[in-house]
Amino acid sequence: MRCDYHLHSSISADSSTSPFQQIKQAEVLGLNEICFTEHLEIHFYRGDAWHVDLQEYKERFAQLTSSSVKIKFGLEAGIALAAEYFSELEDELRGMRQ
Repeated sequence: MRCDYHLHSSISADSSTSPFQQIKQAEVLGLNEICFTEHLEIHFYRGDAWHVDLQEYKERFAQLTSSSVKIKFGLEAGIALAAEYFSELEDELRGMRQ
């Protein structure tokens, strides 16, 4: 199986490529599966630019389709190295289930 399970799109601050372009490229490359892993960074040193809006991400993800590539949805969750922020990250991740 050919797959890529670490893709960032324009939803994250470190990519300007749209999710649709990522999917088209995966089709061209003959990938079977891809997984978007947009950034969710709590108190990241670059500020809010790396904090994905989870509801918007879920809504945009629901619109993604491909006839030949299975599309999965994930997160690259990070946090500043300070224990006092752990509960904030947990709360954010729990909110995705709603």
